[in-house]
Amino acid sequence: MTTLGERLTTLRKQKGFSQEQLAEESGVSLRSIQRLEKNSIKTPRGHTLGELAKVLNITVEELTKLPVLHTNATSVDFEALKKINLSAYLMLLIPFGNLFFPFMLFRRIKPELQTKKIALRILNFQLIWTILFSLALLASPLIQMLISQFQLSSRFPVTLSTFVVGYLINIATTTSVALSIKNEKETFLKKFPSIL
Repeated sequence: MTTLGERLTTLRKQKGFSQEQLAEESGVSLRSIQRLEKNSIKTPRGHTLGELAKVLNITVEELTKLPVLHTNATSVDFEALKKINLSAYLMLLIPFGNLFFPFMLFRRIKPELQTKKIALRILNFQLIWTILFSLALLASPLIQMLISQFQLSSRFPVTLSTFVVGYLINIATTTSVALSIKNEKETFLKKFPSIL
């Protein structure tokens, strides 16, 4: 049988609420919701359960007694996604770390269909970014030569500029995805082309 914390977490996610949103809607503190979901509160207050049940559109009895069905096809492991996404920052220390480490973590995900699909979007972005970034770096000496031929400004550091801009794009995108994962949103990188 599932615990109160597991039921609360599942019901909250089924209704599309983050912990912060549920706290705001119910008037229950965020810390209380976090503690309830971790089963840290042995005897929750009736008022707290009543407010949560009201926002989740269920009865207190449904929240405290009935098991909630878990479906692997629709559940998402946001902790695994967070680790995969944040491991892409290792590109700052290790060349191709943005591919190697996320891929190693991806292979360790349990075969939950939805989590794997979302993790593939992260890997897909990193792969496409690496290909385009490598091509841009390879083309930068040619662009530098063309600039100097036309006497535009031979001192403009094309390779360095390409490097900095490329890394900033990846860092900004990875940070944006991290914020979406933190808010438990699954909509990030959906419009990005897929090659995986």
